[in-house]
Amino acid sequence: MSSDDYRDYADFCFATFGDRVKHWLTLNEPYEFTYYGYGTGEYAPGRCSSYIGNCTSGNSATEPYIVGHHLLLSHAAAVKLYREKYKTALSWLYGCPEGIRALTLYIKDNYGNPPIFITENGVATANNGNVEQSLEDEQRIAYHYEHLTYLLEAIKEGADVKGYFIWSFLDDFEWKFGYTVRFGITYVDYKNGLRRYSKNSAKWFNMFLQGKNASTNWLLGITEREASVLQINPRSTDSSVV
Repeated sequence: MSSDDYRDYADFCFATFGDRVKHWLTLNEPYEFTYYGYGTGEYAPGRCSSYIGNCTSGNSATEPYIVGHHLLLSHAAAVKLYREKYKTALSWLYGCPEGIRALTLYIKDNYGNPPIFITENGVATANNGNVEQSLEDEQRIAYHYEHLTYLLEAIKEGADVKGYFIWSFLDDFEWKFGYTVRFGITYVDYKNGLRRYSKNSAKWFNMFLQGKNASTNWLLGITEREASVLQINPRSTDSSVV
């Protein structure tokens, strides 16, 4: 197995279980199966030099180091993938979609139900320089879908919500983090004349603003695997955020 194979395996695990698993380890006991599997031959696959043990093949002087080298490559590949594709870039940002309902209802009940405008709400991803990968921002779609769903509940319960602004329309320069993170629903290519590309979230939000069923029509175009990561049923007829 190459480091590319391990990266693909890790990618599958992150995508499939990432909605439930928040802490990851890459390799368990690498020394054990490296030394005992390729140095002494006591563990599978039972390889060692003839002067070390009763092995049919192997080289205890070189193979443990070759295995260790590839384990390090595999670990690095998985960590790089996670940081670029799955880890929220700003660790202090914590999504709590049900909180937006609770907060707006609290304002309604305690401050005379004034008009409320949500002037900024969004989620950042790392700026990894990969345009195609950055356009597939299903995490951002799920974030806004969930917040808007709870916001609609608050409106139905009487909160006078007048507006909701996504942060942000374009990738921008953040005060503390500069260009290392991307909040936008539109990708800005800083290295190629500031060319702009609509992310999947921009296409989804466009359908939402047109009054189309943003929870089903757009999602019908994604795979079952992607839908499971978002915890949304792409065959659903739910129109709660229309």
